[in-house]
Amino acid sequence: MKTNKNNNAFRELVRLKGLGFGAFLLAFSTVVQAQDLLPGTDLQDSPLSISLSTSVQHQASSLVIGQYGIFNKATISQSASGGNQIALMQQGDSNVANILQQGSNNTVNVQQWGQDNQLDVIQQGHANTANIWQSGEQQFRVHQIGSNMVVNVYQR
Repeated sequence: MKTNKNNNAFRELVRLKGLGFGAFLLAFSTVVQAQDLLPGTDLQDSPLSISLSTSVQHQASSLVIGQYGIFNKATISQSASGGNQIALMQQGDSNVANILQQGSNNTVNVQQWGQDNQLDVIQQGHANTANIWQSGEQQFRVHQIGSNMVVNVYQR
């Protein structure tokens, strides 16, 4: 069953976050060089591409991403004192997630599964948690300002 296979893959991604995101990328990365392309081939953006830009100021920030469908987009920003964690899986097509964490020890767990889901999470404070699970064509926006807040959402 495809769903169980993808769930197991996501659990493995979450388990690997203990190794650090850099180790995860190293284990699952491929190097492509110009001589690997056919002559006259131009590089083009793909709906399956990923672009990562990192700048580490503090240790202990985790990030795990899954996105199995096409045209999924995750924009994640972590700043402040660290200890923040994000695990994201989108699986379907055309899902969008925007997550901003400012503070420390904040956690966001997201699974979107279907298609055309929209998620915005802003955490400004410390020790906040947002667990969201959406199925298809759902939208959710949360702005946590303060500390020790928990939001659990399930939509179908």
